[in-house]
Amino acid sequence: MCLNWSGFAKIKYTIFKSKEGNIFVIQDKFHDKILNEILLRRKAQMLQWYGEVNTENELEKEIEKFKWLGEQEVLSEAEVMQKISEAEYLLSKEDTALTLQ
Repeated sequence: MCLNWSGFAKIKYTIFKSKEGNIFVIQDKFHDKILNEILLRRKAQMLQWYGEVNTENELEKEIEKFKWLGEQEVLSEAEVMQKISEAEYLLSKEDTALTLQ
């Protein structure tokens, strides 16, 4: 006698899409803990990559970058405004130094 267990064992997943492939997180008792860890690591990675003012960029690009980080919920609204102010200060200082030369 052969039983088909697929009808009895339904597993739900949360799926994250990435360039490298999909990540499936089983919705079990560890789901929320795993999800939180993924989001914390994503935030940390994005801050490491994009969280500082790049003085090689134009001011407008830096402003767009920090607004995007806010939309991605990597930075709070207050942090976005702080980073934009920092970019304005640093990049206007760079422009002034170039003008004086």
